[in-house]
Amino acid sequence: MTTTKPLTGPGLSFSWWETLLWIFRRRQRFSVVGYSMQPTLSPGQQVLMDPTPPLIQEDDIVVCQVPDSNRLMVKRVVIIEDGRYFVQGDNREQSTDSRQFGWLKRIDIIGQVVSILI
Repeated sequence: MTTTKPLTGPGLSFSWWETLLWIFRRRQRFSVVGYSMQPTLSPGQQVLMDPTPPLIQEDDIVVCQVPDSNRLMVKRVVIIEDGRYFVQGDNREQSTDSRQFGWLKRIDIIGQVVSILI
């Protein structure tokens, strides 16, 4: 069985619960690519994502789709304004984010990262 490490922050659940939700297909697995989220997440790490989070807040880590692209990436929500989301990687020097592609709409956010698989 895969074990999980919960991310710290408000609204995150215990890792055993997230694992159970994954088993029952209420969570999706996603692989981190690139260095943009270091030191929080490293390339090759697997995370569990809640595809139906009740609320996205500032400081949440999300999986989002780049506008006009099929590319998915993991980023942190840094500003929410007028129903739009500004996302950035934790490693700003290595990140392609809202500074390049602009603000995201809610539909561009695929889900919220809730746990790291270890």
